[in-house]
Amino acid sequence: LSAEEYFNQGIEKFDLHEYSDAIKSFSKAIAININFKNAYLNRGIAKVITNDNEGAIADFSKVLEINPNDATIYFARGNAKLGISDYKGAIDDFTTAIEISPKEKDSYISRAKAKEKVDDFDGAISDYSKALDIDPKDASAYFERAFMKLYVKDLAGAANDFSKSIEIDPSSMESFYNRGVTKYLLKDFD
Repeated sequence: LSAEEYFNQGIEKFDLHEYSDAIKSFSKAIAININFKNAYLNRGIAKVITNDNEGAIADFSKVLEINPNDATIYFARGNAKLGISDYKGAIDDFTTAIEISPKEKDSYISRAKAKEKVDDFDGAISDYSKALDIDPKDASAYFERAFMKLYVKDLAGAANDFSKSIEIDPSSMESFYNRGVTKYLLKDFD
């Protein structure tokens, strides 16, 4: 079979959720064509799904050698780095993704999660705020930013963010509960 045929076989296996077989097919495509960007990319995604984050990082890095200006690959590699607790590496990759594509809110949200892991709560708040500038209707971003505000003892700001989250998603019992706890801490019984 040709590299393209192995690649297509890999896509079929991937679509059937047969990730180990998909990885084998993508690997065969790469053995024939070592610069087959989409084979590395899809093999990397399959490796993330199968919890081989280090293998995924290697594949995403190869894609970046071929195409160094792809924000989605930096984003994917950043998430794989989160999966192995390489928070600084993840922050660096999300930062590069943001530099390439500054209107992509998910890069800000993922970088905020990485910053939280290194106790940079103010940095996380800033990134959630930037994500909310892009998409002001993201209830989960308000919810996550509220928790960061709790970490920096901004109880009023946290209560406000929980309220915004509820406004957007009134079915979020977690937001109601956490707003109630926060208001109790504020001694706000209204």
